[in-house]
Amino acid sequence: ARQIGFEGSDEEIFKKMTEMAHIVEKPPLCVKYNRAGPCKTDTGEAVAEINLVKQSDMSETTLQQLAEQSDNKAVVVAAGSFTWPPIRGFTRDGGIYNLAKLAKSKGANFVFVYIAEAHAMDEWPLRSSRYLPDEVKINDGCAIIEKQHTTIEERSVACQKFLDTYPGKIPGEIVLEPIDGNFSELLTPWPARFYILKKNKDKLILKYAAS
Repeated sequence: ARQIGFEGSDEEIFKKMTEMAHIVEKPPLCVKYNRAGPCKTDTGEAVAEINLVKQSDMSETTLQQLAEQSDNKAVVVAAGSFTWPPIRGFTRDGGIYNLAKLAKSKGANFVFVYIAEAHAMDEWPLRSSRYLPDEVKINDGCAIIEKQHTTIEERSVACQKFLDTYPGKIPGEIVLEPIDGNFSELLTPWPARFYILKKNKDKLILKYAAS
């Protein structure tokens, strides 16, 4: 991009190129369905109330409530989906389990937030078997979600497919971002991101967000 005259920081150039790509009649899938970006909440800032839905019983909760339930009023959050290969690898190889165990040892809750698919087949299709357990034989050995979730029920089904693929690998609270939720709007988790948040009086403060 710099060779053809683009100037500015990498982030500024990416933004310009994305804007240009959206102008064309048929932008590439990697532009049209790319939800990635920098976290919109800065470290040290308070986070507005974030509504979530528990996978276990579909009851409503908030990220603030989940932090409040821990000994140190803190929460370690991992966010991702079944169709993002790196989150599958991190889960399969025990990364999520060990992160949850570490969080608990520090008096924090661990929460996995299931978000929009990285590679739903009706958006940005990817037939990938990377990091699937050898014994898993689904969809010709590929991790596939046919369509992007449009209801919380569809997101729950996709999440359960993820959990069933890696039984016992994701301890802690499993929650779903509502389809119209503000988790993604405030913290930009797609396709996957990790956070640490801690209550300070009546506010939930973002302490860390993976870049």
